[in-house]
Amino acid sequence: MERETQGVRQSQDFKNKMKVSNPLNDIAANLGVTPKVLTQLATGDDQEFRELVRGIFSILPEDEVALVATDTSINPEFLDYLSRLFEDNPRILITILYNPATSQATRKHVLDELAEDDIVSMSCDPKAPPDLLRAIGQKEYESSDIQVNLLANPTTPEDLKEQIIAESSADVEPSELEGINEADLLTP
Repeated sequence: MERETQGVRQSQDFKNKMKVSNPLNDIAANLGVTPKVLTQLATGDDQEFRELVRGIFSILPEDEVALVATDTSINPEFLDYLSRLFEDNPRILITILYNPATSQATRKHVLDELAEDDIVSMSCDPKAPPDLLRAIGQKEYESSDIQVNLLANPTTPEDLKEQIIAESSADVEPSELEGINEADLLTP
């Protein structure tokens, strides 16, 4: 009985270790380097090392890459690297956008790569981080749905909502506002 309990405990310990396992750390460890060195190799001047890291990530399952992209302790440079490596993969790009460690420059680049439908979806997501919503609000899009969604989204920072309203009302002729009262306005 005691032996069974010990086996169950070891099995549980293994499961706990696997849950906290970080794929980037695992990849780096398998190469015999630290994650910081792996980042330097991926983004450095040596073409051969960049290609090596690119090759490693290109054979990883999408779920593993997405897991790396969710790591909030990851180097922002590496997230930028992933955004360029997977620029044709909306799932990875959106995952990078939701990571608070993502730099503003990377967010801008990723938003430029994504289809507007993806951006419309993120603009109404109450789980979207305020920094992401702010980045979305700073760009111009053909769809007015994005501004409407940002105004309705409870996570959108108030100053961004005020900016959207101010910019929208500047485009409206005073005669268009006649007959509209507060009850006609949509409020979040």
